Amino acid sequence: MLIFYFLMIILISAYDNNTSRIYIHEELSSNTLIFSSISSYNLQWLPSSYLFQTYFYLNQNQSLYTTNQIINREEFCENKFCHCSECLINLNFLQTFSTNNISIRTIQIIIKDINDHSPTFKKTFLQLPIAENLPIDYEIPLESAIDNDYGILSIQNYELYPLINNPFSLIKRSKPILKLKKILDREIKSNYLLKLIAYDGGQPSLSGEQNIEIIVTDVNDNAPIFDQMIYRKSLPENQLIDSIIFKIHANDHDADENARISYSIDDQSNIFHINERTGEIYLKKSLDYEKQRSYSMTIKARDHGIPQLNNYATLIIDVTDVNDHVPNVLLTENSSNRIYQYGIKQAADMNVINTSGVHQRDFGYSEKVERYLTHLNSRVTGIDKDEGVYGSSDISSDHVQQLTIRPPSISSIHSSQQAYQDSLKRFEQLYSIVEHHQKTKLHTSAFSSDSLIV
Repeated sequence: MLIFYFLMIILISAYDNNTSRIYIHEELSSNTLIFSSISSYNLQWLPSSYLFQTYFYLNQNQSLYTTNQIINREEFCENKFCHCSECLINLNFLQTFSTNNISIRTIQIIIKDINDHSPTFKKTFLQLPIAENLPIDYEIPLESAIDNDYGILSIQNYELYPLINNPFSLIKRSKPILKLKKILDREIKSNYLLKLIAYDGGQPSLSGEQNIEIIVTDVNDNAPIFDQMIYRKSLPENQLIDSIIFKIHANDHDADENARISYSIDDQSNIFHINERTGEIYLKKSLDYEKQRSYSMTIKARDHGIPQLNNYATLIIDVTDVNDHVPNVLLTENSSNRIYQYGIKQAADMNVINTSGVHQRDFGYSEKVERYLTHLNSRVTGIDKDEGVYGSSDISSDHVQQLTIRPPSISSIHSSQQAYQDSLKRFEQLYSIVEHHQKTKLHTSAFSSDSLIV
């Protein structure tokens, strides 16, 4: 047995040139003739080539044919039947010339590639989140396409679309790379839809594509913005406690937590409260026009990004007066000296006023006990500087703080007797108006000790 193997090795060496090389394309049809009449002598498959009997067979004429099993070069490469760079397989046969004369006959088959595969991507759709503050020339490596063909028939080129309105360019290397060429701003454009196409070198060329969505992720680069920098609201002094008096709103152009806003209020009076989530402002304590007529406070809006950004607005609350203090009225007759003292509100709209010592609660301040005259539309008909003030003011108005009416003394009228009579007549008319108003509008229970009797 050892002699037989030794002889065989010698014959192999001796017949080293007993080799033929054949080039074929993959995926040949079944029963395709590969090699005609390999030998006129008997050929037998050697065990080293049994594997390939699935793909090739010898007929009675010692000719080599393909079977109905498809020869796929990519499978041969993957299963390591051959090298991928050159898919060469050896079919080894035992050739018997005589009992003592045998040799090894080798058929080398080089399987040539055909362009039977298009480029493909592992993912046909790819989402790439990219921060909006990436610097120019930042590079983003992409996944290469796959083409099971080899050499020139494999992937040769990539193209990126669209060509315009695209902040990225394509660097064509062994792997495609996106390169940022323009600054991103999520608040202007939050995503880009791109298409990457891979081409092989076949004729015609085959291609495969991948859709890419660039999602521009937010960076907290926008502070909250109020609808107004200064808000102003008027409230009556009898506004209900715990009622919603105003709603502040701010907007943040960022997204998610970077755009979530919380509100706070800097109120030294501790009268107002803000809902940090909705921006609704509530009244916590009662207002009093006579104590404070206006409130100014700072509203803060902050987002929840990193770093946290803030903005500020001012809210001014103007308190408006409500007739919540009862006037002091005393209508008396003492001989011919009749006096009417009437306390109402707001000197700003009066025609005639005389401060005669009544506590001025709804006027908001106190004056010395002194007499003075204010008139806005020159409807005053007479002045008695010593005895008091009288005139043609509308006594029914709720806009006079204090009015004292006395009949004029003849000594105070420095004109004719007729002028004094005219003044007295006007006083009587005015007194009648006051008396009528007191009887129809006011109640005697409203009299107080603050009333002045002359």
